[in-house]
Amino acid sequence: LNVLSDLSQYLSSLQIQKLEVLKAQLSHTQWRDSIAQNLHFSEINLSMSAFSVDSSLRRHSFLNADEVELEILGQRLLLPQKDHELRFDTLRLSTHDRQIYFKGLRLQPMGAEATTQDKITINSPEVSLENIDFQSSYLNQTLDIGRLRFQAPTIGFVQQKLGDSAEYDLQVV
Repeated sequence: LNVLSDLSQYLSSLQIQKLEVLKAQLSHTQWRDSIAQNLHFSEINLSMSAFSVDSSLRRHSFLNADEVELEILGQRLLLPQKDHELRFDTLRLSTHDRQIYFKGLRLQPMGAEATTQDKITINSPEVSLENIDFQSSYLNQTLDIGRLRFQAPTIGFVQQKLGDSAEYDLQVV
């Protein structure tokens, strides 16, 4: 069901000056090679200004809005190889601030279930991706980051070779 396509039968233009969605939930299932990949976000806050869908204009702005503020709270994502899990307490995306910000970011191996030999652990109280041109990223499908900043991260790396393992712990100051 595509709501915007359905509305376009009756409206040539839809403009909303301020759109806010608070404490929403989102579930999405995508099928790849007959395997379901489920994605569920339990708490999402979204704010958009100057949101517009206009069939006469070829508007190429990120999510068809001038400013987008997205906040996702307390999530856990299993990475595609199913070897590592990404967790964060808060994710904030702001097109106005040109930033993606994580609070309480953790990347950790899935333990015995991991299928690769290399295991990475990253813990950082704050991570920010700064000076992002969301318009260009949206149009070109690439994410160009001006600055990547980790606050007080701890990084661990375990590499296994033919039954042996070498463990490295990195402390970045």
